[in-house]
Amino acid sequence: MFPDINNFHFVVIGLGRVGTSLLLALKSNFNSVDGIHTNQIKKFFTKNNFQNLVIFLTVKDDLIEEISNEISQVDFTFKNGVIFHTCGGFDTSVLKSLKKKDFKLGTFHPLYSFKDKNLTPEIWNDLLVGIDGENLAINSGIEIANKIGAKPFILKSGERTIYHTIASLFAESGFTLGDIVEKFLKRFPEEERGKILNSFKKLLFESFENRIEFGVKSGTGPATRKDFKTIENHLKSIKENFPEIEDLYRDITNYVLKNFNP
Repeated sequence: MFPDINNFHFVVIGLGRVGTSLLLALKSNFNSVDGIHTNQIKKFFTKNNFQNLVIFLTVKDDLIEEISNEISQVDFTFKNGVIFHTCGGFDTSVLKSLKKKDFKLGTFHPLYSFKDKNLTPEIWNDLLVGIDGENLAINSGIEIANKIGAKPFILKSGERTIYHTIASLFAESGFTLGDIVEKFLKRFPEEERGKILNSFKKLLFESFENRIEFGVKSGTGPATRKDFKTIENHLKSIKENFPEIEDLYRDITNYVLKNFNP
Protein backbone atom coordinates (compact mmCIF):
# COMPACT_ATOMS: atom_id res chain seq x y z
CA MET A 1 0.00 0.00 0.00
CA PHE A 2 1.24 3.47 -0.90
CA PRO A 3 1.83 6.16 1.72
CA ASP A 4 -0.60 9.04 2.11
CA ILE A 5 -0.56 11.18 -1.04
CA ASN A 6 0.36 14.21 1.09
CA ASN A 7 3.73 12.58 1.81
CA PHE A 8 4.81 12.52 -1.84
CA HIS A 9 7.11 14.93 -3.64
CA PHE A 10 5.59 16.18 -6.91
CA VAL A 11 7.57 17.06 -10.02
CA VAL A 12 5.97 18.59 -13.11
CA ILE A 13 8.12 18.18 -16.22
CA GLY A 14 7.22 20.60 -19.01
CA LEU A 15 6.12 24.12 -18.13
CA GLY A 16 3.78 25.05 -20.93
CA ARG A 17 0.17 26.06 -20.35
CA VAL A 18 -1.01 22.73 -18.91
CA GLY A 19 2.14 22.11 -16.88
CA THR A 20 2.29 25.57 -15.35
CA SER A 21 -1.39 25.51 -14.43
CA LEU A 22 -1.05 22.06 -12.86
CA LEU A 23 2.09 23.18 -11.02
CA LEU A 24 0.24 26.11 -9.47
CA ALA A 25 -2.65 23.87 -8.42
CA LEU A 26 -0.29 21.33 -6.84
CA LYS A 27 1.63 24.04 -4.99
CA SER A 28 -1.63 25.33 -3.56
CA ASN A 29 -2.51 21.92 -2.12
CA PHE A 30 0.73 20.04 -1.40
CA ASN A 31 3.88 20.96 0.49
CA SER A 32 6.59 19.52 -1.73
CA VAL A 33 6.34 20.46 -5.41
CA ASP A 34 8.83 21.30 -8.17
CA GLY A 35 8.44 22.27 -11.80
CA ILE A 36 11.24 21.78 -14.33
CA HIS A 37 11.88 22.11 -18.04
CA THR A 38 12.81 19.05 -20.07
CA ASN A 39 16.43 20.21 -20.40
CA GLN A 40 16.78 20.10 -16.60
CA ILE A 41 15.83 16.44 -16.11
CA LYS A 42 19.26 14.89 -15.60
CA LYS A 43 20.57 17.65 -13.36
CA PHE A 44 17.44 17.74 -11.21
CA PHE A 45 17.08 14.02 -10.57
CA THR A 46 20.76 13.21 -10.06
CA LYS A 47 21.07 15.77 -7.25
CA ASN A 48 17.92 14.64 -5.40
CA ASN A 49 16.89 11.45 -3.62
CA PHE A 50 13.22 10.85 -3.03
CA GLN A 51 11.26 8.70 -0.64
CA ASN A 52 7.91 9.06 -2.40
CA LEU A 53 7.69 10.59 -5.86
CA VAL A 54 4.95 11.60 -8.31
CA ILE A 55 5.98 12.84 -11.75
CA PHE A 56 3.68 14.55 -14.24
CA LEU A 57 4.87 14.65 -17.85
CA THR A 58 3.12 17.65 -19.39
CA VAL A 59 4.99 17.73 -22.69
CA LYS A 60 3.85 17.54 -26.30
CA ASP A 61 2.20 14.22 -27.09
CA ASP A 62 4.89 13.17 -29.54
CA LEU A 63 7.63 13.72 -26.94
CA ILE A 64 6.18 11.64 -24.08
CA GLU A 65 7.91 8.39 -24.98
CA GLU A 66 11.21 10.14 -25.71
CA ILE A 67 11.19 12.00 -22.37
CA SER A 68 10.19 8.90 -20.42
CA ASN A 69 13.10 7.05 -22.03
CA GLU A 70 15.41 9.89 -20.97
CA ILE A 71 14.18 9.70 -17.36
CA SER A 72 14.72 5.95 -17.35
CA GLN A 73 18.43 6.48 -18.12
CA VAL A 74 19.02 8.82 -15.17
CA ASP A 75 20.47 7.28 -12.01
CA PHE A 76 18.30 8.30 -9.05
CA THR A 77 16.49 6.51 -6.26
CA PHE A 78 13.08 6.53 -4.61
CA LYS A 79 10.97 4.11 -2.60
CA ASN A 80 7.48 4.67 -4.03
CA GLY A 81 6.98 6.24 -7.44
CA VAL A 82 4.12 7.13 -9.78
CA ILE A 83 4.38 8.78 -13.18
CA PHE A 84 1.50 10.26 -15.17
CA HIS A 85 1.35 11.80 -18.60
CA THR A 86 -1.42 14.29 -19.34
CA CYS A 87 -2.17 13.30 -22.94
CA GLY A 88 -5.69 12.13 -23.70
CA GLY A 89 -4.72 10.19 -26.81
CA PHE A 90 -2.19 7.68 -25.44
CA ASP A 91 -2.37 5.03 -22.77
CA THR A 92 0.48 4.16 -20.41
CA SER A 93 2.41 2.15 -23.02
CA VAL A 94 4.38 5.30 -23.92
CA LEU A 95 5.77 5.22 -20.36
CA LYS A 96 6.81 1.58 -20.43
CA SER A 97 10.54 2.28 -20.20
CA LEU A 98 9.97 3.49 -16.63
CA LYS A 99 8.67 0.13 -15.45
CA LYS A 100 12.27 -0.96 -14.91
CA LYS A 101 12.55 1.77 -12.28
CA ASP A 102 9.40 0.38 -10.64
CA PHE A 103 7.25 3.41 -11.34
CA LYS A 104 3.51 2.83 -11.32
CA LEU A 105 2.19 4.13 -14.63
CA GLY A 106 -0.88 6.28 -15.15
CA THR A 107 -2.55 8.96 -17.23
CA PHE A 108 -4.10 12.18 -15.95
CA HIS A 109 -5.91 14.09 -18.70
CA PRO A 110 -7.73 17.36 -17.91
CA LEU A 111 -10.66 17.99 -20.23
CA TYR A 112 -10.03 21.69 -20.69
CA SER A 113 -8.53 24.21 -23.08
CA PHE A 114 -5.81 26.11 -21.19
CA LYS A 115 -5.56 29.54 -22.76
CA ASP A 116 -2.37 30.68 -21.01
CA LYS A 117 0.14 29.86 -18.26
CA ASN A 118 -1.18 32.23 -15.63
CA LEU A 119 -4.49 30.59 -14.77
CA THR A 120 -5.24 30.52 -11.06
CA PRO A 121 -5.39 27.14 -9.27
CA GLU A 122 -9.18 27.58 -8.99
CA ILE A 123 -9.43 26.76 -12.69
CA TRP A 124 -9.16 23.10 -11.65
CA ASN A 125 -12.31 23.28 -9.53
CA ASP A 126 -14.84 20.80 -10.97
CA LEU A 127 -12.62 20.25 -14.01
CA LEU A 128 -13.04 16.74 -15.41
CA VAL A 129 -9.85 14.64 -15.35
CA GLY A 130 -9.67 11.30 -17.17
CA ILE A 131 -7.52 8.75 -15.33
CA ASP A 132 -6.33 5.27 -16.16
CA GLY A 133 -3.31 3.01 -15.68
CA GLU A 134 -2.17 0.61 -13.00
CA ASN A 135 -4.34 0.35 -9.91
CA LEU A 136 -1.98 2.19 -7.57
CA ALA A 137 -1.55 4.96 -10.14
CA ILE A 138 -5.32 5.24 -10.61
CA ASN A 139 -5.87 5.49 -6.86
CA SER A 140 -3.15 8.13 -6.58
CA GLY A 141 -4.59 10.04 -9.53
CA ILE A 142 -8.04 10.09 -7.95
CA GLU A 143 -6.62 11.39 -4.68
CA ILE A 144 -4.62 14.11 -6.45
CA ALA A 145 -7.58 15.19 -8.59
CA ASN A 146 -9.84 15.43 -5.55
CA LYS A 147 -7.18 17.36 -3.62
CA ILE A 148 -6.86 20.06 -6.30
CA GLY A 149 -10.64 20.30 -6.68
CA ALA A 150 -11.01 18.41 -9.97
CA LYS A 151 -13.55 15.68 -10.79
CA PRO A 152 -11.81 12.38 -11.63
CA PHE A 153 -13.34 9.72 -13.81
CA ILE A 154 -11.88 6.38 -14.83
CA LEU A 155 -11.28 5.73 -18.52
CA LYS A 156 -12.20 2.14 -19.32
CA SER A 157 -9.97 0.04 -21.53
CA GLY A 158 -10.60 0.75 -25.21
CA GLU A 159 -12.40 4.07 -24.61
CA ARG A 160 -9.38 6.37 -24.47
CA THR A 161 -8.90 7.05 -28.17
CA ILE A 162 -12.52 7.81 -29.00
CA TYR A 163 -12.82 9.91 -25.83
CA HIS A 164 -9.84 12.00 -26.85
CA THR A 165 -11.04 12.17 -30.46
CA ILE A 166 -14.37 13.66 -29.43
CA ALA A 167 -12.67 16.02 -26.96
CA SER A 168 -10.28 17.19 -29.69
CA LEU A 169 -13.17 17.65 -32.11
CA PHE A 170 -14.98 19.85 -29.60
CA ALA A 171 -11.90 21.94 -28.82
CA GLU A 172 -10.77 22.41 -32.41
CA SER A 173 -14.29 22.99 -33.74
CA GLY A 174 -14.79 25.78 -31.22
CA PHE A 175 -11.43 27.29 -32.07
CA THR A 176 -12.15 27.03 -35.81
CA LEU A 177 -15.56 28.67 -35.46
CA GLY A 178 -13.91 31.45 -33.46
CA ASP A 179 -11.43 31.98 -36.28
CA ILE A 180 -14.19 32.13 -38.90
CA VAL A 181 -16.28 34.57 -36.87
CA GLU A 182 -13.27 36.81 -36.24
CA LYS A 183 -12.64 37.07 -39.99
CA PHE A 184 -16.34 37.66 -40.63
CA LEU A 185 -16.55 40.47 -38.04
CA LYS A 186 -13.89 42.47 -39.87
CA ARG A 187 -16.58 43.28 -42.43
CA PHE A 188 -18.47 45.34 -39.87
CA PRO A 189 -17.69 48.63 -38.11
CA GLU A 190 -15.76 48.06 -34.91
CA GLU A 191 -18.58 49.45 -32.75
CA GLU A 192 -20.96 46.78 -34.14
CA ARG A 193 -18.73 43.77 -33.66
CA GLY A 194 -19.36 43.15 -29.97
CA LYS A 195 -23.11 42.65 -30.26
CA ILE A 196 -22.72 40.49 -33.37
CA LEU A 197 -20.16 38.31 -31.61
CA ASN A 198 -22.41 37.90 -28.57
CA SER A 199 -25.26 36.84 -30.83
CA PHE A 200 -23.09 34.19 -32.47
CA LYS A 201 -22.03 32.89 -29.06
CA LYS A 202 -25.65 32.68 -27.94
CA LEU A 203 -26.62 30.87 -31.14
CA LEU A 204 -23.83 28.33 -30.69
CA PHE A 205 -24.59 27.57 -27.04
CA GLU A 206 -28.36 27.43 -27.54
CA SER A 207 -28.01 25.10 -30.53
CA PHE A 208 -25.83 22.75 -28.50
CA GLU A 209 -28.13 22.81 -25.46
CA ASN A 210 -31.27 22.37 -27.57
CA ARG A 211 -29.82 19.29 -29.25
CA ILE A 212 -28.91 17.69 -25.92
CA GLU A 213 -32.16 18.59 -24.17
CA PHE A 214 -34.76 18.33 -26.96
CA GLY A 215 -33.19 16.08 -29.62
CA VAL A 216 -32.68 16.52 -33.36
CA LYS A 217 -36.17 17.98 -33.88
CA SER A 218 -34.98 21.16 -32.15
CA GLY A 219 -32.38 21.82 -34.85
CA THR A 220 -32.48 24.85 -37.10
CA GLY A 221 -30.79 25.82 -40.33
CA PRO A 222 -31.27 24.97 -44.01
CA ALA A 223 -29.66 21.53 -43.82
CA THR A 224 -31.94 20.50 -40.95
CA ARG A 225 -34.98 21.78 -42.87
CA LYS A 226 -33.65 20.39 -46.17
CA ASP A 227 -33.87 23.82 -47.81
CA PHE A 228 -31.60 22.97 -50.73
CA LYS A 229 -32.00 26.29 -52.56
CA THR A 230 -30.73 28.09 -49.48
CA ILE A 231 -27.78 25.68 -49.27
CA GLU A 232 -26.95 26.44 -52.92
CA ASN A 233 -27.05 30.18 -52.18
CA HIS A 234 -24.78 29.65 -49.17
CA LEU A 235 -22.26 27.76 -51.27
CA LYS A 236 -22.28 30.50 -53.92
CA SER A 237 -21.66 33.16 -51.27
CA ILE A 238 -18.90 31.06 -49.66
CA LYS A 239 -17.09 30.68 -52.97
CA GLU A 240 -17.21 34.45 -53.47
CA ASN A 241 -16.35 35.50 -49.91
CA PHE A 242 -14.95 32.62 -47.82
CA PRO A 243 -13.66 29.89 -50.15
CA GLU A 244 -11.48 28.45 -47.37
CA ILE A 245 -14.56 27.24 -45.46
CA GLU A 246 -16.32 25.54 -48.38
CA ASP A 247 -15.16 22.04 -47.46
CA LEU A 248 -16.12 22.56 -43.83
CA TYR A 249 -19.59 23.84 -44.80
CA ARG A 250 -20.13 20.87 -47.12
CA ASP A 251 -18.99 18.36 -44.49
CA ILE A 252 -21.28 19.77 -41.80
CA THR A 253 -24.20 20.05 -44.22
CA ASN A 254 -23.76 16.45 -45.38
CA TYR A 255 -23.54 15.23 -41.79
CA VAL A 256 -26.81 17.02 -40.92
CA LEU A 257 -28.59 15.74 -44.04
CA LYS A 258 -27.47 12.18 -43.31
CA ASN A 259 -28.10 12.05 -39.55
CA PHE A 260 -30.89 14.49 -38.71
CA ASN A 261 -34.41 13.52 -39.69
CA PRO A 262 -36.81 15.90 -37.94
